[in-house]
Amino acid sequence: MWKRMASVGISAGALVAAGLLAATPASADSTNYAPNPDGQARSGLGQFASYGEWFYACDERPGDGYGVKVNWHVVSNPSNSGSAWAKGDSGACDSSNATIAEGKQVAYQICFTKNGSQVAGSCHGWFYDYA
Repeated sequence: MWKRMASVGISAGALVAAGLLAATPASADSTNYAPNPDGQARSGLGQFASYGEWFYACDERPGDGYGVKVNWHVVSNPSNSGSAWAKGDSGACDSSNATIAEGKQVAYQICFTKNGSQVAGSCHGWFYDYA
């Protein structure tokens, strides 16, 4: 009798443990590239990392005269927004840490800068992901 009860208890415990492991938070990450205003491919990198809610902007083509800026917002709450700005033309990266509830959709775009200002018409669409 005790063996059967112990067996059932162990099986139930295993099911609970499996359920907890399966319920761990999902993660979504994305990386996108954009050409600079001169048409040079893969000049700017925009990235979202869901673990910690980080956005990154990287200048992938130092010497082209452009910096990279990533503008982001939470789709359901556009006032929860920010930017990461790799200023200058140095091949540097910058990051922006956000506070976004798990499962919320985010949008970000890659833009180019010159002399500290965003270049008009240099932003590339919107990329979507989930926190």
